[in-house]
Amino acid sequence: MIHSAPSPRGFFPFPKLYVAAVLIAVLCRRGAAGTDEIELVSVRVVGPTGPPVESAQACARKGPIVTKPWADARDGIIHVKVKAEVYENSREQLGGEYDLMVRADGYAPGIIQATLPSKEEVKVTLQTGRRVELKFIPPAGRAIPDTLEPAIYYNEQRRQAWSSADMTPTRIRLGPLFSICLVERLAPDRFMFQLPQVSPPFYVMISQSDFLIGFEAGPFSKEQIIEDKLEISLPEPGGGYAAFQKSELSAAYKDFQFNLYKDVQDGVFSTLNFDSNPNVRLSFENFAPGDYTLKAQAYGPKGDWCPEQRTITIKSSEQTVENFDLAVFDPLSVKGSCNAKVSLVKPDGSPASNVSCELIYADDHFGFHKIDEAESSADGEVIFESLAGGSKNAPNFWCNVRGQGNAIGFITFPGAITNRRFRFTVPPGPGEMAPDIRLIDIESNQSVRLSNFRGQVVFLDFWAIWCAFCQEPMRELNNIMARREDDWRNKATIISVSVDKAVEEARKHLKQKVWDKTRNLWASDGPPDLERDAAKAFVIKGLPESILIDASGKIVWRGSPRAIDAEKEIDRVLKSR
Repeated sequence: MIHSAPSPRGFFPFPKLYVAAVLIAVLCRRGAAGTDEIELVSVRVVGPTGPPVESAQACARKGPIVTKPWADARDGIIHVKVKAEVYENSREQLGGEYDLMVRADGYAPGIIQATLPSKEEVKVTLQTGRRVELKFIPPAGRAIPDTLEPAIYYNEQRRQAWSSADMTPTRIRLGPLFSICLVERLAPDRFMFQLPQVSPPFYVMISQSDFLIGFEAGPFSKEQIIEDKLEISLPEPGGGYAAFQKSELSAAYKDFQFNLYKDVQDGVFSTLNFDSNPNVRLSFENFAPGDYTLKAQAYGPKGDWCPEQRTITIKSSEQTVENFDLAVFDPLSVKGSCNAKVSLVKPDGSPASNVSCELIYADDHFGFHKIDEAESSADGEVIFESLAGGSKNAPNFWCNVRGQGNAIGFITFPGAITNRRFRFTVPPGPGEMAPDIRLIDIESNQSVRLSNFRGQVVFLDFWAIWCAFCQEPMRELNNIMARREDDWRNKATIISVSVDKAVEEARKHLKQKVWDKTRNLWASDGPPDLERDAAKAFVIKGLPESILIDASGKIVWRGSPRAIDAEKEIDRVLKSR
């Protein structure tokens, strides 16, 4: 048995529990409703003098994996589990460091860090804490409902708390608000909870559809608690509606969607209201005053869409009205008298003949639309005619190689220019040999060539720390290798290629994320980012971009890693050998 007691601070720093991880299959249990659950750990909770705390509850969190909050103690033991479907949907590795959170009536909450899953029982000793009486002062004429359940949490649980405030289209919260403390109701407007004697600042949340949605107060420090009491004045809520203006275009759209978000922190949003149906209006009421993000989308029968996103301010006792206009994309709007002559070349500078190209127009309002397509001649020439331009606001067009990911170049006609020549390098594509690039192993600092992996199927993924869209594919690729490492040994591998400025930065990032199952390499030659020799050899124009290579070294596919099931495609190429 491992023993641990939360520090007097009640949160960080906490002792770390390092316990041996075990095979997930051993930990799978069949739930009462027939749902597979994975037990992470058994927790024994005791009071400061040693007796078990029968009212204790516990849950654990690691990234997107959250156990069913809160598990109750039975016979003095709490079995902390996660639903297998939650683990599968999150695509996160199960093993790793979790925040293990414990709460109970009459005790301050305890949070420790533990490496889970574990077969060993964890013992947590809770301490009696500082009793805090919380009083809400409602707006004049509004009574606090009997069903109100405020939530208490620290900054580290803020994302989890706001996620628990998400609501369905019928304005029903998906579950109880996440609270690190058990809160006792003393009177209609008074509540009580306990904090550690030395506690970090904390937040208080209310989010109830029939009273007040999305209200957060704090952070509160111990100095703001006067004689163990804290008073919070509640604002008068506001509301309003968002609507698409009805017109003759309304019939052309088949679906309308509205999302109302609260920007919490670090790009984390809480969906406090949304609707998706044939209606063109969304009503919202009882919202706490403040700034929100409102996103409206309309979808047409031909793939047309009309998205728009705004920041709106909801004010107390006022109705906020947001109207959105509908417009159908008109291909003639990007037609004009401008012409582009494009020379397509291979990475070695020779003409790229018989290459199928697409000219794409895209903006935030209408999405992506193919304007033209053509095939390069024997000398690598492509001509796109009758394009709009000749002004400061001339549209931008993307030139793509059909079936591949990022644009190989951009075409525009600013000012009075009506005829322009462009030269774009065509990336090596399916059927061609992959360039034999030189890379550095991030772990060992040894030089590696891509040809060293000849005989194996290779999934090559270019990424960078600064690339936000690279992070999720990197995590997913690491998880795939964690699952398939034994199956693919000496037959297939996933290689990440960092184009960051310094190998130390990439190494630190990978270590923090625990992305250690993929073969992690660094493009060292040439200037940073997309000017690296390795990136230029593959003509990487944007990140992330991936290349699937067969055992003979030929490219099978290339594009965004978000557009492919990498695991399935690797298996397919292995079977075709």
